[in-house]
Amino acid sequence: MGNTAPVVSIQAPPDGGFFDWGNALPYRIGVSDAEDGDTPVCSRVQWTFGLGHDTHAHPETTGTGCSGAWPTPASAPEHGETENIYGVVVVSYRDNGAGAIPGALGEATRVLNPKLTQAEHADTASGVVETPDDTASAKAKLTSFDPGDWIAYDPVHFAGITGVVTRAAGAGTLALRWNSPAAEPFATVPVPAGDGWQTITTALQGLPEGTGRLYVTSSGGVDLDAFTFQGGGVADTTPPAVTATLAPAQPGGSNGWYTGDVTLTVTATDNGALAGRQYSLDGGTTWANANNPVTLSAEGAKEVRYRATGSGGNVSPPGTLTVKIDKTDPVVSVTGVAPGPHGDSAALTPVVSATDAASGVAKVTADLDGTPVASGKPVPLWRLPLGEHRLTGTATDRAGRSATTVVTFGTTTSYADVRALISRFRQAAAVSGKVASELGEQLAQAERHERKGKRVQAVAALERFVKVAEKRGNVRDPAARAALVRDAEALIERLRSP
Repeated sequence: MGNTAPVVSIQAPPDGGFFDWGNALPYRIGVSDAEDGDTPVCSRVQWTFGLGHDTHAHPETTGTGCSGAWPTPASAPEHGETENIYGVVVVSYRDNGAGAIPGALGEATRVLNPKLTQAEHADTASGVVETPDDTASAKAKLTSFDPGDWIAYDPVHFAGITGVVTRAAGAGTLALRWNSPAAEPFATVPVPAGDGWQTITTALQGLPEGTGRLYVTSSGGVDLDAFTFQGGGVADTTPPAVTATLAPAQPGGSNGWYTGDVTLTVTATDNGALAGRQYSLDGGTTWANANNPVTLSAEGAKEVRYRATGSGGNVSPPGTLTVKIDKTDPVVSVTGVAPGPHGDSAALTPVVSATDAASGVAKVTADLDGTPVASGKPVPLWRLPLGEHRLTGTATDRAGRSATTVVTFGTTTSYADVRALISRFRQAAAVSGKVASELGEQLAQAERHERKGKRVQAVAALERFVKVAEKRGNVRDPAARAALVRDAEALIERLRSP
């Protein structure tokens, strides 16, 4: 039982394609093996890009993989302006072997042409003469280019080529032909008469397909220096396709706001190889590495831009995401309410306000002992029960985060508070002048007795106060009536306490 060597095919770029030095060249390799099948182990696909020089090559870079991009050295022309330099790629693959038989090696080769192609570097020629000339781009030109003479380049593939710039002198017409010097021209280059070198730009359309041999013929009267082919050729001229995702995928807060850190993941694909992925938080002024997931932690609403760069230097159009992060609760402040005890003849004006530096404040509310109150509106304390009270200020920001601040205060009463309430109720017509005077008299008696230490008499006076105050006809407003009775009873309780 034997082992058949694998068949290695370079599916892209095509043999004889054109490029500029410094380009990245997307490649795609296929392997077919009689024993192992058509799915190669891509880490075994080895390639070497070398500088072809006349009939041999110098290895430059090596790598592995079924697809990617071959880098070409931008410094290649520095080997000498007169040198015939081109690209040569050798791809190899060793299969699994068969039993005791070791793995067999398969190879494939590509020759790739620089877009600047010197006339004197033609692979074959007939009738022309290479003549030194310091004014020519590679210090030489072709002369004696007469009818019936020709030069040929092999291999050539016009993938990605849209035109050619010819540098020539004299007057005549050059013809580009495919696979034969006698074939019908697919393009012609008229060289106008003039002094010195002429540069003629010719658009190329309907170009021959596949890999073949390019012939150039002349009508005569033309000295030829060089051709520079135009278009992207087989270089990576396509920018990567880029996308970005956020984690969590959906914000946990309200109105599109995240309430914690967010992870940005930038992904991209390219017809060649990716050089990197980046993101920007300043509108594209500066870019940072996004080859790995990025944690976004700064609070506020920010536009995140992202992009990818191919190994050929092509940069994708930037994508954008808006990321809104608010990790901090709003700050609530309550003013107008001191925490100490307050006489119930007073009024407090609670003011609840809030700030939120990230998403902003959406709503501020206040409640007193669980009952909503309006911020900035006075609260008459006589309407509250005597004792401890809780004023709660609550703020909610646009992200849905909330915070509260609680102020605890107490309400008490005294002879002065009751006296002030009687006066207030009289002004509000809740108590008649006669009843107000009677209530005031009983209150004054109780206060005098207490000052003299006569608590029993003080209590009796306050009990008479209660009898007057609790009659509906005497105090018309039920809430006022209840407050006066309550306060008098509180004074009585204090007098009766040890």
